[in-house]
Amino acid sequence: MAKPNNPHDAFFKQSMQQPLLARQFMQYYLPEQFLNKLNLHSLTMLNTTYINKKLKNVFSDVVFSCELSGEPATISLLIEHQSSPDKFMPVRVGHYMFSLFNRQLSEYKGELLPACYCLVFYHGVPYPYSMHLADCFNDPLGLMRNLFSEPIPLIDVNDLPEAQLRQQQQIGMMAQLMKHIRDAEISPTLIELLSRFDGLTDTDQVKLDFLRSLLEYAMATGQTNEAHLDSVIEHVSQSSKHLGDKKMATIAELLRQRGLKEGLEKGIEQGIEQGIEQGIEQGERKAMKKTAMALLEDGVNIDRIAEITGLTAAEIEALKH
Repeated sequence: MAKPNNPHDAFFKQSMQQPLLARQFMQYYLPEQFLNKLNLHSLTMLNTTYINKKLKNVFSDVVFSCELSGEPATISLLIEHQSSPDKFMPVRVGHYMFSLFNRQLSEYKGELLPACYCLVFYHGVPYPYSMHLADCFNDPLGLMRNLFSEPIPLIDVNDLPEAQLRQQQQIGMMAQLMKHIRDAEISPTLIELLSRFDGLTDTDQVKLDFLRSLLEYAMATGQTNEAHLDSVIEHVSQSSKHLGDKKMATIAELLRQRGLKEGLEKGIEQGIEQGIEQGIEQGERKAMKKTAMALLEDGVNIDRIAEITGLTAAEIEALKH
């Protein structure tokens, strides 16, 4: 399977598009002093893009609107999805925020802009730099110290205890997987997460969709090998009665693309094998028909074309019309 350009960003965005996970994110990671003033049930992801193409390679541009004491407010959430930390992250965050403010100037047409809270959700190597904007400058006179008096909030998943993540429902599962996605072997983490879906029924659509995106992200981005994935396949197979045939077919095909032919033969989804064989056969017959048409144009007789392509005389005759 070809890896997407920004798989971490895509997984985070896909997770945040689910209202349940977005509310959980706010619940666990926003400061308590103003979390209690937010109506999380009014939380809405905005489709507007507030950053330019260059900055889009750095941040996910996830922006929510939310009611605050009966008034509209804007909450901006950012994810840094590079593999290495950046000592100038506060400058880049400032660029993002003022790009947002600049866009809002035309939207609000002279009215006061809504307040904005910005944080960075980070999952690279443990973050080593300050998040104070002033620390990005050679400033012996202290000119920049009061520009932003507080550091930009940073959630470094490396610092989040496993026990805490296990208590944070689906959003904790997302963070736990992103915390371990660069491990040399992702299978143990994936098996643990799969075990937390025990008892899932086919009516839990939100959880089923999240499970699928979790598996797709882990398989496309994480590191593993066929031997270790045997146990993953077993867990997926045991869940088939909960996930339903259609969703199991998707997961089985995902595993197939990682080269897990032996695992598939153990029976995640037998129908997948038949479907792939039929697809190959249809492709071959389509190619043979093109060959037959070319031979007809060259004046080759039907019996000879049938011998070359394996098509019947009736099929070749039909190509003339």
